[in-house]
Amino acid sequence: MLPHIWELIESHTDKRSVMRAVAQVWDKGSAEYADIQEAYCDAFRGHRDQTRDSGERYFRHVLGVVIIILCWLKIHDADLIIAAFLHDLVEDKPHLWTLRKIEAKYGKRVANLVRAVTKPEYSRYGGKTERHAVATANKVRMGGRIAIILKLADRLHNMLTLWGTPRKKQSKIRETTIYYLPMAHQVKLLWRELHLAIAEQIKSDHMYDNEDSEVGHDLLA
Repeated sequence: MLPHIWELIESHTDKRSVMRAVAQVWDKGSAEYADIQEAYCDAFRGHRDQTRDSGERYFRHVLGVVIIILCWLKIHDADLIIAAFLHDLVEDKPHLWTLRKIEAKYGKRVANLVRAVTKPEYSRYGGKTERHAVATANKVRMGGRIAIILKLADRLHNMLTLWGTPRKKQSKIRETTIYYLPMAHQVKLLWRELHLAIAEQIKSDHMYDNEDSEVGHDLLA
């Protein structure tokens, strides 16, 4: 399952390949195709100076989320695909992109999806990581089923490309297990994929070999 997802992601890493996949669903002359192409360009420009912790271009993550939704889940919802392209812009580039700007350009539904997956300001939670994680998950849940699917695709790609110290990885795995796996079971999508991705990370790093971790041992049981 995961190798197939990786194959899809790795075969859609540029505009030509991604828009070819879009054209299999929406005619090139359609408004949906034009809007998705514009969202591709906005996301590319918005993230072009960003890299991930691994050194990879950040835009590759954006494309990964889009491809999981479009080609793996085969969900043909133009607003969702547009929101997938834009999902990190308000959070990462607030001086360039606001929810109001997204709504003006792409409509209220797209803006609401992006709003649901945009993390609340960390400072509002007094530096309490757990409180912030709870608030972030609740915000996604309140956004409804489609917002949950967007977040799950985002989280799956993050788990497939998890990078950093063992402590940082453990934190992300714990967060995924506690907050996002239940959402995946709720919408009956991506829960198998998330379980596999988490288990693969745990096994590859042996991160729970010497620790008493219910999360790690439960997932590998």
